[in-house]
Amino acid sequence: MFNNNLEYWQNKLSRVPVLEITTDKLRASNQEYDIGIETFVFPLELCESVKTLSQSSENGLFISLLTAFKCLLYKYTAQEDIVVGSYIPQKNHLDFNTLAFRSCVSSNVSFCELLEQVNQVVTEDLKHQDFSWQQLVEKLSATETQNDTGIFQVMFSLQDARVI
Repeated sequence: MFNNNLEYWQNKLSRVPVLEITTDKLRASNQEYDIGIETFVFPLELCESVKTLSQSSENGLFISLLTAFKCLLYKYTAQEDIVVGSYIPQKNHLDFNTLAFRSCVSSNVSFCELLEQVNQVVTEDLKHQDFSWQQLVEKLSATETQNDTGIFQVMFSLQDARVI
């Protein structure tokens, strides 16, 4: 099972394009990993709207926000093949694994259709979450199917924050 899952991810994540996000600096030819974190606090009204959307579409909050994030990335990059990384709790709920959700975003697809597509991608990917991320990175690097910037350039993390 472990090897089948690793093979699933190798097939899914081979030849991933670099996400060309416009920045205020030129991209170095030799990529250094300068990690940045952006934190957003959404207004209560927006939170309620997203909650309503999630309930009406029968998708969870994670799927709804991941879909919106992919739309935002599409808007800023005009790229259709978008891979977003995320930490996902393992089945034992004690450990986390990195997953890379790859889907196609297009102006020809409605938000509701994209929401369904992302839901299907995440559901299928979660079935194959039992693998070693480090082994996957090593295998993809060994087959020279990866670019110098890694498997993905952006991560999505949903954290539940309470207003005090």
